[in-house]
Amino acid sequence: MSVNPKIPITLDSLQQTLLITLCGRAEESRLADSLLHDRFADEAMQRIDFDFSSIRLSHDGLVALAVRAHTLDTWIGEFIASQTSPMVIHLGCGLDSRIFRVNPPSDVPWWEVDFPEVIRLRRTLFPQREGCHYLERSVLAKDWLHEIDTQRNVMVVAEGIFAYFSPSQVNQVLADIVARFPAGEIIFDAYNTFGISYLNSLPSLRRGGVKLRFALDDPSQLEVAVPGLKLVEERTGAPRDQILRASAWMRWGYRFTQRFQRLRRMGQLVRYRFGGSAALPGELGSMLTK
Repeated sequence: MSVNPKIPITLDSLQQTLLITLCGRAEESRLADSLLHDRFADEAMQRIDFDFSSIRLSHDGLVALAVRAHTLDTWIGEFIASQTSPMVIHLGCGLDSRIFRVNPPSDVPWWEVDFPEVIRLRRTLFPQREGCHYLERSVLAKDWLHEIDTQRNVMVVAEGIFAYFSPSQVNQVLADIVARFPAGEIIFDAYNTFGISYLNSLPSLRRGGVKLRFALDDPSQLEVAVPGLKLVEERTGAPRDQILRASAWMRWGYRFTQRFQRLRRMGQLVRYRFGGSAALPGELGSMLTK
């Protein structure tokens, strides 16, 4: 019986940060009480020739990562279900097997956007899905949007990438999306100044020589910076059943930080809407979730 050889990694230090979240999703999926159940992440991690011991997350880190990914997955599913002609664009897709977790209908176009070397690795690690398209381009490139059909309402998800950009770069990417599509939603994770400072102090980032730059102290500030963008939901908490999965220390820290806005927004998930026809299911998204 032949054994597939391990796949070597030839990514730069910034691109290698995608291995941290791949490892986290894979290891969380091995837990008996897993939220993600992401077998594709687990299988991909096992095929990569890399020493993951240096970037492994704590149990609490796995829980937090899973809540973040699952919330974004849920928002995407809600958007797809609410639209007659939806499309999904996954910015900085890395090695995230999100398309398999969300499992959209095959007639919903899904675009995976990342650097050519990352997309090549994705093609090797994950099976091809009908409706899935690859775009080998930097998110900061000026022309990547011109290769995607703009007649559909779009859900754009960007997990774990905007924090590496400058504020002006984030504003430009968002403005280009708003200008290009008739209507849609944009969802991503963000951190306030306090959160960015904390993350930049972590050994996993310092070893890679990368630094986070984009801080979002108040999600409504993007409504001013990017005309047409409307904040419809801000998520800073986690479901009670997921908090109970964490350590006693993390549970205490969660209760404490939720009392203060500055601490609460150290890590947040934000959901914006633009255009006139991308209504959220039941219009519930018009209520901010604190």
